[in-house]
Amino acid sequence: MRPLDPLMQEALPVIRKLESGGFEAVFVGGCVRDSLMGRPLADIDIATSALPEQVAALFPRTLPTGLRHGTVTVRSGGRTCEVTTYRVESGYHDHRRPSEVEFVDDLTTDLMRRDFTINAIAMRADGTVVDPFGGIADLKRRVIRCVGDPEERFCEDALRMLRAIRFASVFGFRLAFSVWKALVRCRELLRHIAMERIRAELEKIMAGPDPGRGLALLTASGLAAYTKEPLPEALRAAKRPDPGSPLARCAGGLSQVAGLSERLAALFMMAGASPEDAASALKTLRFPKAETERIVSVVRLHAMTGGGRPLGEPVPVPENPVHSASRTQWIDAVLACGAEAADGWLSIAGACRLVPSDVQAQRRTWLKELPAASVRELAVGGSDLIRRLGLTAGPAVGRLLDKLLREVAYGRLPNEREALLEQAETWNKNRGD
Repeated sequence: MRPLDPLMQEALPVIRKLESGGFEAVFVGGCVRDSLMGRPLADIDIATSALPEQVAALFPRTLPTGLRHGTVTVRSGGRTCEVTTYRVESGYHDHRRPSEVEFVDDLTTDLMRRDFTINAIAMRADGTVVDPFGGIADLKRRVIRCVGDPEERFCEDALRMLRAIRFASVFGFRLAFSVWKALVRCRELLRHIAMERIRAELEKIMAGPDPGRGLALLTASGLAAYTKEPLPEALRAAKRPDPGSPLARCAGGLSQVAGLSERLAALFMMAGASPEDAASALKTLRFPKAETERIVSVVRLHAMTGGGRPLGEPVPVPENPVHSASRTQWIDAVLACGAEAADGWLSIAGACRLVPSDVQAQRRTWLKELPAASVRELAVGGSDLIRRLGLTAGPAVGRLLDKLLREVAYGRLPNEREALLEQAETWNKNRGD
């Protein structure tokens, strides 16, 4: 018997209620795995011998979130947990979801349908562990192993191949040889998986403690070449870096990069992808527009300051890093891509040793000292110019603001309202002469 995690204890009344109704109920899945590993729990899943309608009858506050697959969401004590009837699945016609679900009353039969042994462990209310497939031993051995035949598991649900890589990456586990062999043999089945699902797994890999390991496994397996919608060649053809190479050091440095968007930008930079390639890939993977723009802006700034070289290849800089040409290039890039992108690029550059430390320090200083990095930071706005110059709203006003921004950024004009308006008046008058 093992002590229950505090979140499990909060959900204990749900199990007790099911047991008082004459049913068996246990904690299952990720919450049990994470509890045994000493990791924080994300959510609570409960499996039971009770049918969905019997679960709903026992609790006053439920949601029928997945009745076809036996899942009812129960709210108890200010928290929610998913309660799912023991089941077996069959007929995976689309290599993702079962077309047939049969409810059963046996826990071991239910655990048998799960993907990996470390996810096929149950825990009773008293802390007793039910582990029919050796999941605890695999946790101790730090290995990802399938329940039963790996090829069958991947044929049932092809997303499990990406999940295997994700678990290996996030937990620092190795893939059992049988799992790796099946993954390579079944990788073409990934074409059946929606791009949104692939994006979700990629995000979890990149947000983990060792994204470089996940990328190495993705590259070695060749999975990226078998997505439902093709990714740009720069990503599909990315080669696994040789140990000790600059690119390998960059992959190792990814864990030091703060922020998922920056890590994803670094991924495209490692592949030598252009801003257009990055934008295309993110669209294919169904990333939200705002996040896409953040990522692409960093890749674009890299193209402007580093010649678009793949991450790992040193960026050429002048012998004197404070040379005016270097400063001009940097400020141009910041104005084009934004201060947030510049900060993200500096984070990547530092973690991956993209440029010497003195160059990083100088560019960070230039960024900090920049009087304005966007027209929003100017002391005047479009309405001010319209009133002062008698202009009508349109592209001409935008061009004037952009011109004022450059003058302020380069220190040729103070970011003061009257000075900006007077300069705009002079330009507008000369334009009319």
